[in-house]
Amino acid sequence: MASTLASRLSRHSAALAISITVTALFMIYHLSPTVSYHLSSSRWTGAASVTLPSAWLSDAGHLKYAHGVAFGSKYTLLQEHAAGYSCDETEVLADGQTVCRNTISVLKSLWSNTKAQQRYLADEAARVEAEIAGQVAQLDVIEEKERTQEAEFSRTYENISTIAGKRILVIGDSLDRNWIASLVDVTSPSSHYRNYDLSSYIPPAEAPSSPSSPAEAGHLGERGTAFSFHCATAIIPIAPSPSFSSEETSIAESFIPPLTRDLPSADNQFRIDLVFAFGVMNEGIKPTLPGKASDRVEALRQVIGGGMDDHDSRPYDAITINFGLWDLVGFQRRAYLATSADREPGLTIEWIAEYTQICERFIQSLRDTYGAHTPIYFRLVHVTGPGLVARGLMGLPPHLHAIAEEQMVPTFKPLRVAELRRAQINVAKKMGIKTINFAGKFEGYGTEITNDGTHPVTEANQVYAELMLRQLMAQ
Repeated sequence: MASTLASRLSRHSAALAISITVTALFMIYHLSPTVSYHLSSSRWTGAASVTLPSAWLSDAGHLKYAHGVAFGSKYTLLQEHAAGYSCDETEVLADGQTVCRNTISVLKSLWSNTKAQQRYLADEAARVEAEIAGQVAQLDVIEEKERTQEAEFSRTYENISTIAGKRILVIGDSLDRNWIASLVDVTSPSSHYRNYDLSSYIPPAEAPSSPSSPAEAGHLGERGTAFSFHCATAIIPIAPSPSFSSEETSIAESFIPPLTRDLPSADNQFRIDLVFAFGVMNEGIKPTLPGKASDRVEALRQVIGGGMDDHDSRPYDAITINFGLWDLVGFQRRAYLATSADREPGLTIEWIAEYTQICERFIQSLRDTYGAHTPIYFRLVHVTGPGLVARGLMGLPPHLHAIAEEQMVPTFKPLRVAELRRAQINVAKKMGIKTINFAGKFEGYGTEITNDGTHPVTEANQVYAELMLRQLMAQ
C-alpha cells in the first residue's frame, strides 16, 4: 500500500508541487493581515529594480537655459562626470568625447498626458453625437484618432509612471507657489487646485489682531487672492490609457474628485500640498499676518492628513523646504529695530547660528510628525537682485519705517545670499537630508531668469519642476 502510494506520488510529483505552491500562495494572499498606508509605501510595486538617478541631479553639468521656449532648457555634462547617473541621450563629439544630454522630458510627458486626456474626452463627446446622427464615416475617423491617442497615452505614461500616486509636501514661499501654479497652468484644464483657509486653526496668539483686508482676515478666495497667506493643494491627473475611464465614470470625474483626506483614484494622480511660510524664523513679516511656519504645517495636517498617525490618508513620499528670502527680510527688520540702520554687508555669526538651530529643530519636528523614513529636501536659495522688499511688510514702527524708506538699503545683498546658502548646505549635511541645487543650475545667469529680480520666470520654474520630478523618480 505504502509502495503503491509512493509510486503514484512519484509519477505526479510535478503536478503535486504545483498544487502545493498554488495553495500556499492562496493562503498567503487571503490570510495575510491588511496593511495600513503607514506600514508600507503608498504604492507597492514588488522588488524595486535598481535604476540610476537622472544626471539632472548632478552638479557637474552645464545648463543651457532657453528663455521663452517651453520645455526648451537642457542640462549637459561630459560622460566622464556622469558616473552614477543616467542620461536622456548621449552624443559622441568630433574629438571622441561622449556628452550626456538631458531635457525637460518628464514635465513635457506630464503635459502631453494631460492634453491627451482632454482630447480623449472631446473625442468621446464627438462619438456620442456621431452615433446619434448615424455618421458612420465620422465614427471611423474618431476610432482612428483614438488608436493614435492610445499610443500617446502609452508613450507618455511610460516616462511618468513612477510619479503616479506620489504625494509631496512643499513648505516654502512665493517661489514655490509660482512653480506649482505654473505646473497647474501648463496641465490645465485636467489639473485641479484648491486653497485652504486655515485661519481657524492658527493659535489665538498668532491670529491677526485687526485685519484691514479680506486677505489679511483669512478669507478663502480664488488662486491669486489670499493665496500667499494660505495653504493649497494641486492635483495633476496621470492616465495610463483611455480605458481608465469606465462606462459609469468619466476621466474628469475620476481625476478631479472632492479634495478629501483619502482621495479616490489617488494611484493615478500626482498631488502637491503647499504650506506658504514667511521664513523659518518668523521675523520677516508684518505681525498682523497670521501663523508661524510650524503652526501652518500643523494646521494643514489637521485638514488633509499625511502624518504618521493619520491612517485615513496617504503618507507623503517626500517633503521639500525652502527657507531663505523671508528670513533675510527678518534679518534686516531686526537691524532696524536694534540700530535704526542696516549697515552689515553680510550676516552676523550670531544670526547664522540661530537660523541653523531653528532649521534643525524644524526638520526634526517634520520627522517626528511624518516619519523619519520620509525624504526631506532643502531647496537652496538662488541668486536674486538686490531686492527692495516693500517696507510696509516689515511691520516697523512709523519712525523706523520712514528711515527705511529713506535709506532704501537692499534686502538681498549678494554676500547675505551666499552666506545663507552656505548655512543651508551645512544644515542639510548635519541633518542627513539632500539639497536641491536650483541655484547651482543657474550659476552665472544672474537675474536673467527672473521677472522682477527675485521670482523665476515660467521657463526657469520648469527647470525646477523637472529637478523635483527627477528627484522623486530617483527615490
